[in-house]
Amino acid sequence: MNLSANKSFFNSKALEWDSITNHNPQKINYLLDKLNLNKHDSVLDVGTGTGIILSFLLERISNQGSITAIDLAEKMIERAQKKYGQNPINFITGDVTSLNKPETYNAIICYSVFPHFANQNHTIHALHNLLQDKGKLLICHSEGRETINSRHGDIKENIISHPLPPVEETSNLLGKNGFQILEKEDTSQIYYILGQKI
Repeated sequence: MNLSANKSFFNSKALEWDSITNHNPQKINYLLDKLNLNKHDSVLDVGTGTGIILSFLLERISNQGSITAIDLAEKMIERAQKKYGQNPINFITGDVTSLNKPETYNAIICYSVFPHFANQNHTIHALHNLLQDKGKLLICHSEGRETINSRHGDIKENIISHPLPPVEETSNLLGKNGFQILEKEDTSQIYYILGQKI
């Protein structure tokens, strides 16, 4: 399993992604509400894909704030730009662990992407470095863990897709990387963990 396999897989799915995936708007709003975003905040959307949560972020962030969307697959970024390129969003193609930027963010969101990180510990460490003091990291899915793991188990391509761990395990990982756990939920309907940089 490697990043190039992930990139190829998601590039191949970019055109049909919006029609083959289901994202409940009520659940997305529920998850993003956990961040208590302000209009002037700077937000990083990791693994943005075709920009599933960008419209929800645009409702929360004004021109005084900023939204950055990053994805490994350039075709996914192209789809997101086609949908939201008229808005003040900074689109980046690349691996977030290699993001070498002086700016930091008030909030980082990993929506529906955590199982695809090659090294979850390394990625969380990198995200910690990209957050401002007291910045928040939200790792979340709008479906339950068993549903996510069942779907990923059906993928035949040799891509990176780790099982989504119980939220307590993810909590420990965040704690080891300098986060205080603020909230968490792991049910048949939803999965999230909210950490704050300390």
